[in-house]
Amino acid sequence: AMALFRLGYGHRDVQLENWEAATGLFRQAEDLNSAASLLYATARFRILLTGDLERAQQDLDEAARLGPLRGRNIGGLWEEASFAKSLVALMQCDYEGAATPLEGLVTLAGELGNRMGYFWARVQLGYVRLRAGDLTEARRIFAETARNFQQDGSTIGVAYALEGAAALSLAVGKAEQAARLIGWADAARERIGDTRPFLEQGNVDQVLTACLARMGEAAFADAYEQGREMTLEEAVARP
Repeated sequence: AMALFRLGYGHRDVQLENWEAATGLFRQAEDLNSAASLLYATARFRILLTGDLERAQQDLDEAARLGPLRGRNIGGLWEEASFAKSLVALMQCDYEGAATPLEGLVTLAGELGNRMGYFWARVQLGYVRLRAGDLTEARRIFAETARNFQQDGSTIGVAYALEGAAALSLAVGKAEQAARLIGWADAARERIGDTRPFLEQGNVDQVLTACLARMGEAAFADAYEQGREMTLEEAVARP
């Protein structure tokens, strides 16, 4: 079961299949705590990879039936139920319902000294604040987390924060800035070989389409290419 679980992270094409098999093995071993924890992670990644909210809700319901999770840091913060529940709420436009579990994770990560868990919960909270229309708080979170991820050497963390900053820039009428930030994020993801999951790519595509419509093809292409050529330091200084 643990081997299937670990294989899931690096192989998106079979991630959900492996995790479903691992969940079944955890049930057979009567390790309901691990089964429930993995179901919560499966729900979250099912949304990210497929957009299937209905099936993800079934995962959450099944996990809840297995009983409450024991311990404060079960399998790492990524497997906590709060991440999955927040994402479901966000897709349902329940912004307070999405923010509350993330705020709890920020507190928990701080108490546990889990820096990456803290940064990822914070940056996801930035996306929630953006969707809720709290642009000032979203800007502060994206700028803060981009710097933090940079200091800790997490290129994918910087990219995710700046993709949020790009959507925010577009929302305040700065399409050229948005195009540059997405250009940098695309180039960074290509360098590290970390493509966006389905849901995140759909969000970025909406930003790019809006930028193109507002700027025109030539101006958009120029800004996007400028972004691809920015250094990490230049990109982090943008939000």
